Amino acid sequence: MRTLFYLLLSLAIIACGDSDQKKQSEKEDQTVDLNSLKEKTTLTFPSKDSLLITADYYPNASARKLILLFHQAEFSRGEYLEIAPKLVESGYACMAVDLRSGRAVNDVINETFNRALKKDLPTKFLNARQDMQAAIEYAKEHSDNQLVWWGSSYSASLDIMEGKDESRVAKVVAFSPGEYFNNQNTVKSKIPGYQKPVFVTCTKNEQKMVEDIFNLLPDNFTTKYNHAADHGSKSLWSEKPGSDSLMMHIVNFL
Repeated sequence: MRTLFYLLLSLAIIACGDSDQKKQSEKEDQTVDLNSLKEKTTLTFPSKDSLLITADYYPNASARKLILLFHQAEFSRGEYLEIAPKLVESGYACMAVDLRSGRAVNDVINETFNRALKKDLPTKFLNARQDMQAAIEYAKEHSDNQLVWWGSSYSASLDIMEGKDESRVAKVVAFSPGEYFNNQNTVKSKIPGYQKPVFVTCTKNEQKMVEDIFNLLPDNFTTKYNHAADHGSKSLWSEKPGSDSLMMHIVNFL
């Protein structure tokens, strides 16, 4: 009798474990199926060197394009706290990514950067390139939407470089791109043969730096150029003059 009791108890424990495992599996499946998410969700996924990357996903069930949002130097995914919801309202899904070269902004700490520090990994601009590559691989695996790359400052330069040869990247948005790396031809060397639309914007003070790149982009593609109020994507923060007009230009481009 006692043997039967323990057998039934064991079966009950196994059944509960299977149920919990199934619930966890369903939760994980929901997390990685970007198109099924109904509200803003914080995700993590590995970079090319296995460093864990943090990203905020902003869903839009009717979206046909997913915009990958990358921040500027010393910042985090918090650069897009105000911008991403506006893009969602305009018909797009968004994923704002913490790159390892950053720190914090708008009270949002860059979790990828902090993990890199703990692992004693380098956090220079070019070190973040693998994080962007991992983000697009994650997006390609977990969403059927066409992809748009959006960069701010150094990540805008990486956007232009990496977006060129990615077939799923339909368009590139670049705020204040420049030659921010050791080799002053790093970005320009990738431009020959560019075959997709690029929207480039910057401040008047950055015009010379940005035009060195912008003028090499092909005229036969829809490239845009407008003066922004501030360095990088923070030109679209509501307190910045002309932010509404600039957002309208970008949405028309997208």
